[in-house]
Amino acid sequence: MLNAIPYHAVTPQEQRAAKYGALARDGVACAVCHHVQIDPKVPFGHTFTGDFRLNKPDEVYGPFDNPKQVPMEQTLGITPKSEPTITSSNSSPWNC
Repeated sequence: MLNAIPYHAVTPQEQRAAKYGALARDGVACAVCHHVQIDPKVPFGHTFTGDFRLNKPDEVYGPFDNPKQVPMEQTLGITPKSEPTITSSNSSPWNC
């Protein structure tokens, strides 16, 4: 974990809580959707309750053919991979 205090964390309480900032910023949007294991046999609506499977934690999936792997591997320790069913934020069956 990065041990850094954000610029606007002024009070001691803000500085103690700063390490959780990344969790708040990440939320459940990008990282979760790009880790979901797409199973065409499972209707998308069944995943709304959190009943979905995840791929390997060190891999993310996106719409690009042959994504550049080195930058993400070196900075995040995550390997980007192509997933043809993800073409946009409105793509079916995954609307992230």
